[in-house]
Amino acid sequence: MRRRLFAAASAISLLLCLASVGLWVRSYWLYDEIAISHRSSLWQSNGRIGVDIWLLSTKIAAYESGATNEDWFHGLIQYKSQRLLGFCWFRGPLQPLQSAASAPDWFVVILTAILPAAWIAKRLSKARQRGHRLCLICSYNLTGNSTGVCPECGTPVAQPPKSSAPSDDKDPRPA
Repeated sequence: MRRRLFAAASAISLLLCLASVGLWVRSYWLYDEIAISHRSSLWQSNGRIGVDIWLLSTKIAAYESGATNEDWFHGLIQYKSQRLLGFCWFRGPLQPLQSAASAPDWFVVILTAILPAAWIAKRLSKARQRGHRLCLICSYNLTGNSTGVCPECGTPVAQPPKSSAPSDDKDPRPA
């Protein structure tokens, strides 16, 4: 059950990763904004994703004056922003009435790629263990084991296929 949940979560995370890459590329041409409520929004532009929180109705007044969220973001970055490795957070001139934070899109892509990468690494490890006759649970070396049970943890183990060796009376080399 846990393996299936891990595989399903990895598949969903991979789809989110691919969607994040697509939105990242798209963000250089289009500005997207989703209003979460009348006082907050989620936006994406120029390879960044961010959230704005307005504690009063100053955002409504800003939009009535014709300013877009992108204009306010770029104007506020010069005002009082803190930056670290592409991350940005700030409070606006009406502190603490407006706040915003943004992260680079590459961070979202890396974050959503962690689970699929772990799933792939686990699958490769299991395949390597099968090829070297190791126990799938404890990685005990099962070379020469003929009992069908791992002596370390007691897990039932599939027997290796019996090789058909040529008989002594026939020489396999062509004459």
